[in-house]
Amino acid sequence: MTGGEDAGTTFAGVTTLQVDWVDSTTGQKNNLVQSAPYPATTIDLGDVSLTALGQIEVTGLDANQNTILFGSTIPYQFSSLDSIVTPLFVQRTGALARLPGALSASRSFPLLGVLGSEYLFVAGGLSPYGQDPGATELYDLGGLSTLPQPPPSPLPDAESMAIVNTMAFFVDTQSVVSLDLSSNTAAAVTLPSGATPADIAGGATIQGGSDGAQFIVGATRTAHEATDAVLRMDTDGGISWLTLAAPRWGAAATWVDNEGLVVAGGSESAPGVEVVGPLATTGIPTAWPADATTGGAATALGGSTVLLAGGILPSGSDPGVRAVDVSCAAGCKPVPWAPLPMPLSWASAAASTSLAAVVVGSDLPSGASHVFAVTSTSATEVPQKAALSAVRVVPSPLGPVGSLLLVGGSVEVESFLPQP
Repeated sequence: MTGGEDAGTTFAGVTTLQVDWVDSTTGQKNNLVQSAPYPATTIDLGDVSLTALGQIEVTGLDANQNTILFGSTIPYQFSSLDSIVTPLFVQRTGALARLPGALSASRSFPLLGVLGSEYLFVAGGLSPYGQDPGATELYDLGGLSTLPQPPPSPLPDAESMAIVNTMAFFVDTQSVVSLDLSSNTAAAVTLPSGATPADIAGGATIQGGSDGAQFIVGATRTAHEATDAVLRMDTDGGISWLTLAAPRWGAAATWVDNEGLVVAGGSESAPGVEVVGPLATTGIPTAWPADATTGGAATALGGSTVLLAGGILPSGSDPGVRAVDVSCAAGCKPVPWAPLPMPLSWASAAASTSLAAVVVGSDLPSGASHVFAVTSTSATEVPQKAALSAVRVVPSPLGPVGSLLLVGGSVEVESFLPQP
């Protein structure tokens, strides 16, 4: 399926198709069809063990064997696919495309999360006049359609949300309430001592490492006051507070394997970067000079390197796209990448390799959203298919590292796939 995009345009230049399945347990890619001529009406995938658990991937190659098209299912137990039709969404690489179907209503700066690699959950944000502020959306990434009557938000004015296992946690300035999406049961969450919901409300949710921990980082918010509080939620149900070395406002944050939670910017006086180690409860300041950027984004490039992009300095200017080594101990200087053509606030970023990333954000005068593919030498705008604005993003389970789902200002859900 090509969703909202023209099939002829999507498949233009494709000469062969490759089909693989990826084992969900080991991550190993197994080839089913090495090279099937395109166009074709049927492709025999051969035999696959019924006990296999994984996702099917389709890659479209041009005459020079360049990957120009890609698509993936969600993970399936292959025995469940017997005698049923399973949709698979494909799109051009390095581009945006609209998923099939649409949400029931648009909203600005929605709260987004992915449940079990299968469902996109949309809540909160600023909804159009007349819409129930507690209404939510549940988009099935397996069936590629919006499901009817998802459970309402227990906190209609929630400013932050995190999804852990089947639980969605909503945060406003007064409370944290959980919603079990498997049973539609809501319950108030008792937090440990150390901070309050008001200290993290409005903060972005950062995905931790392989243990699946989620962090709501209050210092990333651009509403309310500066804060040093971080709420950690583990997959085993544990909830704990982390404390940054300094209060920040509008900071950028990301997770870096073997380093921990990295928080950058958001203060005119604190060190520009601090790190909360994987097992630590407090932030450790680094030797990076102060960085007053607000509304910027961070993403891990590999090793101890983080890319910082977007955001705005107190002067109103763009701080530039730059790579920083969070392990730097003295004389720290960023490595500049190609600049964005405009300042972007409310930014998000996702790296596909150590040399390429995508940056999403909104320009301040209009609120219109922009998407840029960036490297050290270029910043190229990626055309949107819908008029997105006040957009939020979440990593997509339907693509490789660096893939994103975008929602905001439109009923369309757009998918971004990086260039291979």
